[in-house]
Amino acid sequence: FPCVDFLGTTVKPGQIVEDLNRVFCKRDGKSILIRKDSLKTAGYEENFPIDDFMTSSFGLKRLCAAVSETRDGANDDTSRAAAFAVALKEAEPESYERAERYLFPTEEVVFNSTLAYGSNISATALERYFNCPYAGFVDNKLKLKRPEMGDAESYEVGSLLHSVLENFAPIALSIVEEDVSGVVDELFNKEMKKNGMDRFLNKARYVHIFTLVREEAQKRCRALRDELLGGDFVVSGTEVVFSDEKGSKYPPLELTTPYGLSFMRGKIDRVDEIEDETDGPKQRYVRIVDYKTGSVDRKDSEENLYSGRSIQLYLYMNVLTETGAKPAGVYYYKIDDSFSQKGEDGSGYIGKTINNLKVMKHMDKSVAETGESKTFFFKTTINKVTGEIIVKSSRNVVSESTLSSYVSYAKKVAESGVGEILRGCIIPSPYDGACESCKYKGMCGYDAETGTRTRKVSADAETIESCGGKIKVTSEETKNDE
Repeated sequence: FPCVDFLGTTVKPGQIVEDLNRVFCKRDGKSILIRKDSLKTAGYEENFPIDDFMTSSFGLKRLCAAVSETRDGANDDTSRAAAFAVALKEAEPESYERAERYLFPTEEVVFNSTLAYGSNISATALERYFNCPYAGFVDNKLKLKRPEMGDAESYEVGSLLHSVLENFAPIALSIVEEDVSGVVDELFNKEMKKNGMDRFLNKARYVHIFTLVREEAQKRCRALRDELLGGDFVVSGTEVVFSDEKGSKYPPLELTTPYGLSFMRGKIDRVDEIEDETDGPKQRYVRIVDYKTGSVDRKDSEENLYSGRSIQLYLYMNVLTETGAKPAGVYYYKIDDSFSQKGEDGSGYIGKTINNLKVMKHMDKSVAETGESKTFFFKTTINKVTGEIIVKSSRNVVSESTLSSYVSYAKKVAESGVGEILRGCIIPSPYDGACESCKYKGMCGYDAETGTRTRKVSADAETIESCGGKIKVTSEETKNDE
């Protein structure tokens, strides 16, 4: 490019020239290209994309990516990176020292109290961390909030339905059919006023919206009452607190990490229980219900449990099993808040039930008559060889030992996650799809389409049971064309 224009004024180089200088030259202007024969001498094979390592700046980035892939279990081939490091020793000793530190790290991880927030943590905060450490940090350490826009937010509508159901559940069995509508209306109006949502009723569009929400509350409460009448389990508590505060029903859940103890506190939306003694000594079975608005797609999958993104219910079950209770089931109770027309539905129990026929009959008495529960989605059949009634195989039904292993695993993976939080881990490394609805994606600088830290995971019940208390969660990073 010309150094001066025709009038003799100094010309500033274009941006592309600056970029080329920065990539291919040192500060003194000398080239930093790595000789191809140096890479070959170091053991670099012809079928490798050699252009990735032709400069120290590109090469160091690829070296970091290779180390990260090896650490996360996505790739066990470090030959390219090692060959580059050897070639770098000849071409640029200073950069070689950096490469050596990447390949053979010796520094110990230091507790970073500035970034840590895990000494007292909730199950929701921990799930958020596992979904993406950076988003968890912004949510739970920085505690950033959206500015008030003057509109009713979807989470407020969800909380309204949530509160109505929580208040209705303990009294559901004591209400006669003809009084249900009046009781639900009274609870709905009370919660509207309590949460200040009655302020929206002076706008016509919100009058229609909250009419639909009221109808949904009526429908859900009636369904809940029918479900409780259809079984023998009783609601023993709603908003059940476990913490070290006065009045708490249960103590906090103790989590052991390399950095000391952490205490999980929280509230369980609903606990149902029954005492059964049909086969001997009295056993106390419990089931946990967590009300959810919005999407619960695959929320109960083994993959989400394995990766720590859906451990809330199993952590809550840890609190109850420590009192001697036996787990009967864990469920998300889906509340449909996406309706736009009267009569739409997408609600119900989503979760796991133990494969124990006597407990299943307590959950839904219709099983004894029809062989099926339309509430908890399981069926029975006749064993053609023995003639006995057995439960059909289903992703919603697991053995008692499997559910117990899920409960144990959730605590172990929680302890692992809290340890990472206490170390100060806030790196943007989301699971596949997490960035799509993340409200912080403009802050972290991570590009999910081209980034190498987007995680995927595959697991089943056998994988989780085989861990045997040892956590070895591995992820498969999304491969992107380079």
